[in-house]
Formats: sequence, C-alpha cells, structure tokens
Amino acid sequence: MTPYERLLAEAIPTRPPAKPPGEPWTPEEQAQHLADLEAELASIGRERRQTAA
Repeated sequence: MTPYERLLAEAIPTRPPAKPPGEPWTPEEQAQHLADLEAELASIGRERRQTAA
C-alpha cells in the first residue's frame, strides 16, 4: 500500500462535521484542517521511520 493509499484509507476528516458540502470553508477551518493533515502525515512519517529502524 502506498502512503497515498494509506492516507485515503484512514479516517481523516475532510470537512468540518457540521458544514454542508456546498458551503465554503472559513480561513480558520482551512487552517485547522491543514494542521490536522500535517499532524497526521508527520505521525505516519514517524511510524515509518520507527519500523525501518
């Protein structure tokens, strides 16, 4: 499984829970989403480095 496939398979939120699909994100929601994704990607990287060692 590629890292991209793994990312897609994991339960990472793609929209704020109460936001309808057609409503645009606020800058705060975008910033939080980016922070959540970066944290998840960093944890995947840490896991891969630990298993490789």
